[in-house]
Amino acid sequence: MILRAKDAFEGGQAPDSKSESKVLRDAMKKILPDYDAERVYDSDIRKLLTWYNILQAQDMLDFAEPAADAEPAANAEPATDAEPAADAEAGE
Repeated sequence: MILRAKDAFEGGQAPDSKSESKVLRDAMKKILPDYDAERVYDSDIRKLLTWYNILQAQDMLDFAEPAADAEPAANAEPATDAEPAADAEAGE
């Protein structure tokens, strides 16, 4: 939803979350034209716009996935030095 909002507002600020209901609903229609207006409350739209505006203000709307070769070393096999040492001590 945040990425759809980014596209809808062209990376700029969304309407203030304290705006009138009509402004909120117009913004939501811009983000997701076929949303179910009966099941989405103004408070839901306010939360979405609030979070979007927070992320936009901090320039944190780029959710690009990291490259596969840039994965952290945590996925590498753990060092096996500690395990055999523990087994060797138990066998003595």
